[in-house]
Amino acid sequence: MLEGKIAVNLSYYSNVKILRLVTNKLGGMIPLELRSFKNLVQLNLTTNNLTGVAEKHLIGTLAPDIGLTLPNL
Repeated sequence: MLEGKIAVNLSYYSNVKILRLVTNKLGGMIPLELRSFKNLVQLNLTTNNLTGVAEKHLIGTLAPDIGLTLPNL
């Protein structure tokens, strides 16, 4: 189980296609740096303790057909 915040240095893995960080104890805001995932096709961050508004930071940086699942923020 992961705890803490989503590490900013995850953004260095630009070839990531699927990122699942579900059912953990992650908190804080989703880092803006995650928008650098150019090849991401699925992002699932459900069942965490994330706070803040993330959707507007991710819009326009992910492909329109991405399978995007975010918690109720």
